[in-house]
Amino acid sequence: MALSEREQRLLEEMERNLYKSDADFVERPDSFSPSVRNITLGVVTAVVGIGIMITGVSIQTLWLGIIGFAVMFLGVLLTLKQDKTKPAKVSGKSTNTTNASKSFMQKAQDRWEKRQNPDE
Repeated sequence: MALSEREQRLLEEMERNLYKSDADFVERPDSFSPSVRNITLGVVTAVVGIGIMITGVSIQTLWLGIIGFAVMFLGVLLTLKQDKTKPAKVSGKSTNTTNASKSFMQKAQDRWEKRQNPDE
């Protein structure tokens, strides 16, 4: 079943808005860029925290379990911490919305036609 002209215009407008918002998202600076050092230290700290927490639970010492949980939580926070020494990356890609929307529409139309005519 084909789309009416109004539906096609609405679909094209939605796609243009989607590609425009995606282009804006890609061109924004990357706000999350942890360094390898932070990831490594964070994972090691989290694993040590898990070990302390398990030890506290196994010897039934509440305060040691709480300290282990706190160390584990700090390790996770350290892993997610952004490195302030290196500048945030800015994507150098420029998106061509007309080519992208045509290829997307063509792919969607091909998939639709395959579903409608499975014996071809």
